[in-house]
Amino acid sequence: MNIFICGSNQNNAILYEGTPSKIIYEPINITPIINQIANNDEIIRISCGSSITVLGFKSGKILLWGIPLLTSKPSYQQNQKENEKENQIKIQKLNAQNKNDKKLIQKRSQFIIPINNFIEKNIQMIYCGTLSLLVLVNGEVFYTNLVFQTNPKKKIDFIRFEFSEKIKSISTGSDFNFAIDFKGNLYSWGRNSNGQLGVGDNESRSKPELISKLSNSIKKISGGGYHFIALTKTNQLYSCGKNKNGQLGLGDLNDRNIPTLVELPKNIGEIKNIKCGDVQSILLNKEGKVYVCGRGISIGIPEKENQTEFVEIISDINVKITNIFANGGYGASYCIFLDSEGKGYSVGVNKFGQLGIEYQNSNEKEIEALNKPMRINIPDEYSIKYCGCGWIHSCFITLQKEEEFNPNENLNQNSNQNRKEIEKKEIEEEIRYQKSLGNFWVLPPEQIIQILSLLPRNNIILLTLTSWEFNKIASHNWIWQDIFINQFGQPAKKDRKIINDPKNLDYGWKKAYFSKMFCYEDCIFHPNVLSENDFLKIPKRKFWQKAKQVRILLFGLDASGKTSILYRLKLGTILTTIPTVGFNVEPVKSSNFFNEINVWDVGGSYNLRPLWRRYYDNTDGFVFVVDGKDHERLEEAREFFLTFLNDPMLVDCVILILVHKQDLSNALTPKKIVEYFNLYSIDRIWGVFPTSIHFKPSLINAFKWFDYQLYLAKNPKKKK
Repeated sequence: MNIFICGSNQNNAILYEGTPSKIIYEPINITPIINQIANNDEIIRISCGSSITVLGFKSGKILLWGIPLLTSKPSYQQNQKENEKENQIKIQKLNAQNKNDKKLIQKRSQFIIPINNFIEKNIQMIYCGTLSLLVLVNGEVFYTNLVFQTNPKKKIDFIRFEFSEKIKSISTGSDFNFAIDFKGNLYSWGRNSNGQLGVGDNESRSKPELISKLSNSIKKISGGGYHFIALTKTNQLYSCGKNKNGQLGLGDLNDRNIPTLVELPKNIGEIKNIKCGDVQSILLNKEGKVYVCGRGISIGIPEKENQTEFVEIISDINVKITNIFANGGYGASYCIFLDSEGKGYSVGVNKFGQLGIEYQNSNEKEIEALNKPMRINIPDEYSIKYCGCGWIHSCFITLQKEEEFNPNENLNQNSNQNRKEIEKKEIEEEIRYQKSLGNFWVLPPEQIIQILSLLPRNNIILLTLTSWEFNKIASHNWIWQDIFINQFGQPAKKDRKIINDPKNLDYGWKKAYFSKMFCYEDCIFHPNVLSENDFLKIPKRKFWQKAKQVRILLFGLDASGKTSILYRLKLGTILTTIPTVGFNVEPVKSSNFFNEINVWDVGGSYNLRPLWRRYYDNTDGFVFVVDGKDHERLEEAREFFLTFLNDPMLVDCVILILVHKQDLSNALTPKKIVEYFNLYSIDRIWGVFPTSIHFKPSLINAFKWFDYQLYLAKNPKKKK
């Protein structure tokens, strides 16, 4: 792992040997200087603010440099004329001799301050404001203002803020801060001159205050110079604060002191990441497209002074962007983008060389601001992983590509299976890297979603039912929100009813996901019976309106799960049962239209089947259970079903087919059963439902439909 840095050397921001006004346009490798103090400890976090750089290490150590008060009189200061000369535009590189110069390395490292407050603790996040530092350690938030430290070289004092829940994410603006807890609550504190705290006024806060409008809904937050943008779990974007340059994306230049919903471009899709700069806001969607708004010169749109709505940029460089970086510190008016190969691109203000672009034969105007994204000049053998964006400098964490990728040359790139194997390896590599950064407390949701997207839905159910480790990782509602949207898209009205139910506050998205697995959309009905929308409108009846009773038969091949279904409906629990020989009758009282349903569970070997006709009298409907995992006996199940279908004693029965054991991988689908059983040729009342013994609502939904159809069959006048 190597650290590159570029920009102005004011306040020793880039640890360069030269005058304070020195500008380095092409990033230089400062890894030997860092290792002089870090002793080859592994870097896991980076952030920049104004001229400050902060590095977090796996051991819990933090290194910091660039505080103005500590470096106002550098030991190597030269006269004014030489300063002016050094300030002329040049390309400066560290040669191999300088890299190995121990005296030079030691001289530069004297400006680095070690912070040992969090040794042997898990540093999850570090954010720099203009002159402040916010650290997230094991779900707790620590803050310090670097200006007011009496002797930072010896000790830096932190303030620990109290929250009712563990904190999962933090962010800073220029001199204000944010924290998100695991329920999705957003807190803010600090300076509030333009309403950037989102609490409805312009008064500053010294302690975190809940932004009530966004309770239990926030997924990501990013602070800017005097504004912020926040992404909700439902892919909505809110903005608040100063809007002089249109950085709120609201189509005007009016400030806001309460979070306001942003109207996003129609084709933006799912938003993957958000960032704020001083006077700009940046969005990255799942397809790798970047959208920006704010001051035109800061986002590569110099022809527009203020871009008040989000528009797409960098489409002309023809790469897929995987990450975006910016900083809310004062003056940080530029953006950095990374592609899938670890190459960096930058755009915006470049007065101090912070964009990392090498210039040759360029005029001063072109150098001070880039009108379109250009490639950052870091050697090709390095891939950029993370960036820190300051006011006058930028810093980059890089990995050597041979350490990062191990492509198998024998793989056929055109094979879908091989592409999935490559994707899995890339995800595993990313998780390995994330773990090296200390992110094993809770895996990033993006990684969980990527892993789950490679699995069949049934495997997700199986993991939930059997894996304690999986449930520990995926125990948060906001993770299930991403899983839901990734697999099903935006929730429909019936899904939102589950999600927004106050009873489901902590697990609404998870419940909606499993409901969707066995939802009405997956059910198939005879074209002349109940549709999905009608199904949702089935009326409830009072007990005095119910008919006395109804009789149904429960059939299926042996070991298909008939008896387990019966007791799951009757008792609400999962029982271990033995195969039914002969018959078993149980009354079920969970009907909406009948006081009691008598369910006759019939079973036994092939030789006993002729005896079953004794139980056919007065039957109103029958349930046929198909073992969803038993592909080999599907033909036998079809022939068995046809014997009931063609029996004269059952010709008027309502038919319910349950495609059972949907929690198992590669289970049969309702569509497969409808096609194989040729059900559309049957002019009877029938419906096919996917079910699982482990998900009771799937059974309840099926029998709710069955119950209503039995009622309509007994009361023809009630039919529409």
